[in-house]
Amino acid sequence: MVKQFKSFIRYLLVGPTPLMMGPKTCHNRPLDYKLQQTLNGHDTIITCLAFDSEFKFLASSASDGTVYLWDIHSHQLQHQFEGPTSLVTSIAFSPNGNRLAAVTKDGHGYVWDVETQSLQKQFYLENLKLCAVVFSNDGTKLGVDTSDHTIYIWDIKSETVIETHRDYMAQQKTVVYSNDLQMKACCSENHTINLYSAV
Repeated sequence: MVKQFKSFIRYLLVGPTPLMMGPKTCHNRPLDYKLQQTLNGHDTIITCLAFDSEFKFLASSASDGTVYLWDIHSHQLQHQFEGPTSLVTSIAFSPNGNRLAAVTKDGHGYVWDVETQSLQKQFYLENLKLCAVVFSNDGTKLGVDTSDHTIYIWDIKSETVIETHRDYMAQQKTVVYSNDLQMKACCSENHTINLYSAV
């Protein structure tokens, strides 16, 4: 049972892999991408990107704590979420896309309602840098990877840590793909986000 739970945690916190990014392409060579749009708004280095499950929104975060929500189709900035004041190390949408979570290097975590754009929950893990965050498949819990290589499972409703595990998971934050691999978003060095579509 413990082994199965650890495998589940590993699945939650592992970064994108070819098996998790959508169906395989029907050709052997990698897809080519063409720049579609550049999104401007951040004033500092962009640290993380995340697509929602329905590919309506792209969330981005930066080293100054800003967290933005972009409309993929209009390429417009929809909202700036309030809360973080230090470098955001990871962001993630819930599986149904109705929540967005972010964690910071100074130990703070935030959960927002995407529709109302309001802060729902906030937590703090003292003396820890939070490195990665991911929702459980049912959207009720967060897996949080920390600087001491401990994974905390945080229950959103009760606002409590319900499990801890020693492990380490890397997560890709600066390049994200749509589920069908037809679009990708990546950070550029001039504080902008480049959107590419498959050719």
